[in-house]
Amino acid sequence: MSLVQTIQEALFGRAVCQLVAAAAAVFNSSATSDVNKTDAFTAATEEWREFFSEGVYSVLLPAFMTSTSRHQLNSSRPELHFLVGGLCPALEFCPDEQLLADDDVGAKNFPEDLFSLLNHLGPLLATETGGGEVQWTAYSLLSR
Repeated sequence: MSLVQTIQEALFGRAVCQLVAAAAAVFNSSATSDVNKTDAFTAATEEWREFFSEGVYSVLLPAFMTSTSRHQLNSSRPELHFLVGGLCPALEFCPDEQLLADDDVGAKNFPEDLFSLLNHLGPLLATETGGGEVQWTAYSLLSR
């Protein structure tokens, strides 16, 4: 079964991803000076980091891993590629703790969380599908 079945589902998913990327960009921005930060903004940023980002990325990261598997990524389904295009910018702001929390079968020589990232993201660096977004996102997540 695929992550998305229709273009409407892909449109909705991509809109959610765009919202997540915009919110994460605001709350992770170091450009906002301390003078301009209000108590409300500080509280909202703390709420984002402690509550919302964990819930959001616990869904988006597995969705990215599923939709970028070799089988899915090599399909000719435009709705899946459209959704992946939305997932990529949203994952740019995924907290490191969330990345290392991804579960998968590990190897004896690596910590399980590191092996999981290498197992999922390493092959994406060489894929030719996705117009570069998938490769860039995989590189961005691995380079931390």
